Amino acid sequence: VYPSDSLVPTGDASLLFTGAGMNQFKELFLGKGKREFTRAATCQKCLRTGDVENVGVTAKHHTFFEMLGNFSFGDYFKREAILWAWEYIVDTLGFDPARLCISVYKDDDEALGVWRKDVGVDSSKIYKFGAKENFWPSNAPTDGPNGPCGPCSEIFFDRGESVGCKSPSCAPDCDCDRFVEVWNLVFTQFDRQSDGTLIPLPQRNIDTGMGLERMASVMQGTATNYEIDIILPIIERLCKLTGAEYGRSAQDDRALRLMADHVRAVTFTVADGVSPGNEGRGYVVRRLIRRACLRAHRFGATEPVLYKVVETIVRQMKGPYPELLDSKPHVTEVLKAEEERFGRMLERTIPVVMDKLKEILAGGKPVISGEDAFRFYDTYGLPLEALQEMAQERGVLVDAEGFEREMERQRELARTGSKISSDIFGIANHPAADYAADSEFVGYDQTEVATKVLAVFEAEGDGLEVVLARCPFYGEGGGQIGDVGQLSWKGGSAEVFAVRRPPGVMVPVVRVTKGKLEAGAEVTARVDAEKRADTARNHTATHLLHAALREVLGSHAKQSGSYVSPEGLRFDFSHASALSPDEIRRVEDLVNGWVLENHPVKTV
Repeated sequence: VYPSDSLVPTGDASLLFTGAGMNQFKELFLGKGKREFTRAATCQKCLRTGDVENVGVTAKHHTFFEMLGNFSFGDYFKREAILWAWEYIVDTLGFDPARLCISVYKDDDEALGVWRKDVGVDSSKIYKFGAKENFWPSNAPTDGPNGPCGPCSEIFFDRGESVGCKSPSCAPDCDCDRFVEVWNLVFTQFDRQSDGTLIPLPQRNIDTGMGLERMASVMQGTATNYEIDIILPIIERLCKLTGAEYGRSAQDDRALRLMADHVRAVTFTVADGVSPGNEGRGYVVRRLIRRACLRAHRFGATEPVLYKVVETIVRQMKGPYPELLDSKPHVTEVLKAEEERFGRMLERTIPVVMDKLKEILAGGKPVISGEDAFRFYDTYGLPLEALQEMAQERGVLVDAEGFEREMERQRELARTGSKISSDIFGIANHPAADYAADSEFVGYDQTEVATKVLAVFEAEGDGLEVVLARCPFYGEGGGQIGDVGQLSWKGGSAEVFAVRRPPGVMVPVVRVTKGKLEAGAEVTARVDAEKRADTARNHTATHLLHAALREVLGSHAKQSGSYVSPEGLRFDFSHASALSPDEIRRVEDLVNGWVLENHPVKTV
């Protein structure tokens, strides 16, 4: 059993948040990583905001959730995964087989055969669906993204004919709530290429996912995931704080479920080192807080109340996540400060909205344009649904389609400006990774070596990427820039200005200043040792600074980003407020004192 990764993915800048159990095993799924095991099982903290508008509305949508999963990296495959899933769900959890049904990818005869012959599921309980329903990622064969993918098989619990749409033809692909997907078994066996071809992976893998909240809801017999034993106390606490009553109206229930979900997500995310902000992860956290604040305001709360729920969440979740106890004071402080900040913003925003509504009503056309709706969203953080509620009370409509067009325009700008790869595994698909077994990093001991060029690739934007048989150059990563230096060979030379790090290999990026560089060339690789030493000193300083911040501010002061270069360093950390002059002085004194003690530094 492997521990959960942080919600901030370890060593993966291509993801904002950990959204699946398999994220921390990316390299293993590609057959390029090295671990001491070929099987794993986890309970992973996850955060997804793609369906945030459905949170609180449906019975099963969340932003924060826990994902149970078991994984095989070139070890067991379909037959074992299916047999063990059935054994666990029937024999261990005690499900009635008569209330279970199965879906498989329409062309996956292997999985179909295991369910029919080895497990003994009747054909009437097995459904064949297309790539939209039973391929991961959905529709990957035709639509992408590039990277590892494969067919999947899902186990559904049938809640009975009295639930959902009640149609005689109701099946697991129906959008009603009768059939609940409790376990998804993904058979990751292909690597999708840019031209749409599916190439078999070096090893076949298993990636399964079982949502803990959804499974708990089925086993505890609750109407929604929000009545299970780890979430209902949060809703009950919210009711006491706001005067709301769960079960009184559908509208109030939706608001309470959203508040419970969002505060739970914020508690875990802030505990993992993310602070509310205006971009990236911080923006996601701020948006979740504001969405919850709006609902609290709708219940009549004029003072911050959400921060008082953190204690309940910690009490419910401290067993599997004891680190929440240490983070509770910091999370509470951050959430309260953000509530106060947004409260002041609402005081300014509501009059602006009211003025706009008066203007519209006076004009005789009771519709808020999509452009204005988006302006309220983008400038003031006012969600569309909140604007719609305020407008509806005064008989005004909101152009939701126009709003979505503006949103899509913003998404397109974000996509255009993003440096994150469209491939699901980003740099892991770099062709240089294929040379990992042949390229040796020797930079811990040597800064100059005679070596051979194994491969040369065109770099994105500028220069060439070079794979060396023996490489002394250390790659960029974790906010630290890579080495710089020089390659030289008979009749030529090149400047090394960056170093990339696909799995298992360091790849110098060079500009040829003389001659021509080709695979097979014998070269001398020389690191700029002075600049590396400067970078190393600044890298060590980040650790000293982090330790000092934790001692002065508390253990919540976790690193949330950094930049390390020969010239200097930047260290990002989470704290509810700016440091006072006294705190800055104490941090400086600690760091300078440790430097003067001149302790030996070792690479581990």
